[in-house]
Amino acid sequence: MAIITRDKISLEERVLIAEELGQDVSALILTIDELKRLLEDGEFLAHELLGDSKLIYADETLYEVISKKPPITTRTLEYLEKNALACLNLSLENYFTGRFHDSLNYAYRSLRSAVRLLCTRENRLLFKDREILAFLEEKGLRDEANIYRKLRNGRFRGIGKGDLFKTLIATYTAVFSLLGFKGVDPEKLVDHVEKNYAYITRIKIDPVENRLHVTIKGLNLAGKETHSELYLGEDA
Repeated sequence: MAIITRDKISLEERVLIAEELGQDVSALILTIDELKRLLEDGEFLAHELLGDSKLIYADETLYEVISKKPPITTRTLEYLEKNALACLNLSLENYFTGRFHDSLNYAYRSLRSAVRLLCTRENRLLFKDREILAFLEEKGLRDEANIYRKLRNGRFRGIGKGDLFKTLIATYTAVFSLLGFKGVDPEKLVDHVEKNYAYITRIKIDPVENRLHVTIKGLNLAGKETHSELYLGEDA
């Protein structure tokens, strides 16, 4: 839920709003000026608010602000790429710490952002699962569409542990490919972690030109804190 105010509200008021809404509702509170800046900059959040939300109430001032469609800018594209990689990082971290359902959820979000990036580059913004699946089919990306369906269904019905690893590897491979990183083998990363770490505290993947730089932190097989770095992709 997004709440738009004329002026900034105090911390006490934010707490009261949160208490009234309850634990199951997350509220984003913005001033009209903050919303205007998001719209002008083409932030993905602004696109979501206008394109994938239902307006409950607004006065004339807010109606005027949201009547203009936000542009697609470099900030829109940068957010989607960063979000795809951030969610992939979290999917890997959760997989290695045994939180398999969370790993699946983040894999779904990662692939969703990667597909959204692809369509946004074509000046199209898609929010619904059915729109994303139709776009993938339209582009002839049937393997990616099948993975997306499997992830979406798996979030609610679950995926057998034996099939989970294959699904995650297929997802990571699809994400890297959609982001434009060729020759990336995610199993190389998994093998490195399993051979050298007993516990993972963080995995961070950053794009460096045509490769991906991976930083891993955790406990080695002897139980000592350690970290390592490696590259994935062409000429790694």
